[in-house]
Amino acid sequence: MRLRRRRWLWILGLPLFVGVAAHWGFHFYMRGLLNDLSHQLPSGAVFEYGDLRTSLLGRVEIEDARLVLSALPAPVAMGRIELQGPSVPAYLLRNNPITGFGPPRHLSYRFSGARLPLAGPVHAGEDGCELEQGLSLGLLREMGFRELPWSIRGEYGYRPAEARLQGSLTLDLGEIEHTRLRLRLQNVTDQGFRSGELATALLAELGLRVEIEPAFGRRLLRHCAARRQLTPAAFGDQLAERVLAELGKAGVLVNDELEEALYQYVRSWGSLELNLTPPVPLSLAFLPFVPPDQLRQKLGMELLVNGRLMEGVALQLASASQGKRSPVAARAPRLRRLQKRWGYRVVNPSELSRYLGHRARLQERGDPVRSGVLVEVRDGQAVLRQHIRGGEFLAYLSLDQLERAEVYLLQTVAAEKKF
Repeated sequence: MRLRRRRWLWILGLPLFVGVAAHWGFHFYMRGLLNDLSHQLPSGAVFEYGDLRTSLLGRVEIEDARLVLSALPAPVAMGRIELQGPSVPAYLLRNNPITGFGPPRHLSYRFSGARLPLAGPVHAGEDGCELEQGLSLGLLREMGFRELPWSIRGEYGYRPAEARLQGSLTLDLGEIEHTRLRLRLQNVTDQGFRSGELATALLAELGLRVEIEPAFGRRLLRHCAARRQLTPAAFGDQLAERVLAELGKAGVLVNDELEEALYQYVRSWGSLELNLTPPVPLSLAFLPFVPPDQLRQKLGMELLVNGRLMEGVALQLASASQGKRSPVAARAPRLRRLQKRWGYRVVNPSELSRYLGHRARLQERGDPVRSGVLVEVRDGQAVLRQHIRGGEFLAYLSLDQLERAEVYLLQTVAAEKKF
């Protein structure tokens, strides 16, 4: 009887002991990885967390994670971090001296409840309204935000037998912006994946979608328009023009349809989406050698503005555009038949009430020209808000006495055709 009891103790106790040992081994392994991560951060940065929970099913939960940076007055709250990969037994079966070593076949991650503090002074002379360069933290502070809520979730799946890697990443900035990226690569090796060297990988699919919440976009437009002493519509037109210029620098040949869509976009906001699906998986290293007129076809490019597909948009690499033009490019007509430029336009003084919020130059008989923002037209007078040393000044000018009135407007002019 005693031998039988000992046998059952071994049968039940040994697996329990192994399971407990494996669990705590995995737990302390993850704790060691987090400590190594903290030591690898740049000087002045410290990674801290509250509680760590692990499971042999491949799940890791980190509570109250935060990143302390010497440059910020408060830590960056990273909230709750959740990781889910293959179970520990499944991972060990595929990673050992007999079967070899390789990265996990799949992994998902999620950061929730994260917040970035925005407290701090705004540098004088910087308004952050160069929106074509992106959204700055200083601008958000100017708009009254004290912290920026954010969350990240993503995943990847790796199939070594097919040498295929695919993944996705989603970034949410509260009620401000949502960005989603998806990627699929072929010809991916274990060694290249582990070391981050994917030079031999082939692009099979790439999608990028950026969505700006309309309510925030309108608020942003009003704020920057006030900073630039313009109406929201006027600032929006300027922003669209600068975005078009940046697209041109990036090698996008803008047609009239895309130009019109971008001018409309900065009024309504919404989503911008870029999809690349090459008919044949393509190595990005060979892109500079693709003829400019074949780039869109080779990349399988689609550009959508608020779900509307932009037809006829062409691509041209910067190196190709800076060098000698190809015969095809030389024969192609200029896509943008019209150009929009900002400048002062002479208007009838009786029409000034239509341009409230615009910059204007007004001159009464015998007086110098006065420049400022047109804020009111009433009782036969035009009121200009002028910035002078020490503050603002309101100038009242009689409409009957005006001998010249000019308003700063976006004007459409004919562009020189190229054949």
